[in-house]
Amino acid sequence: MEANNKPEFGTRETGMFVPDGFFADFQKNLEQQIDRREAQRHSLKRRWSIAASIAIIFGLSAMLWNFTETPTQETDGVQTGLIAETADDDLDMNAEEIFTSTISDRDIYEYFYAGL
Repeated sequence: MEANNKPEFGTRETGMFVPDGFFADFQKNLEQQIDRREAQRHSLKRRWSIAASIAIIFGLSAMLWNFTETPTQETDGVQTGLIAETADDDLDMNAEEIFTSTISDRDIYEYFYAGL
């Protein structure tokens, strides 16, 4: 067989070298950092979940407080009720009065006469 005619290129000294066991140490340090980072993420998730559950408890307790509170409160002998209750009792308007009070004269004119 014929010998390989390609010229051989020699290696040059670049001045850089890798110490013995560098890659094994690098792998071990990288795995330790990954494990430490995962532990930090786990503790961060736990803190946020505790904070979220506390916020939910406070929100639900505020809603429960508002729903269980009595609708009327007595202040200095005067009984005050909710606005919707007093509005229903004081105003005796039927549906037609409410409907006509919300329509302006201009709306009526446009509806009946502007289209002619």
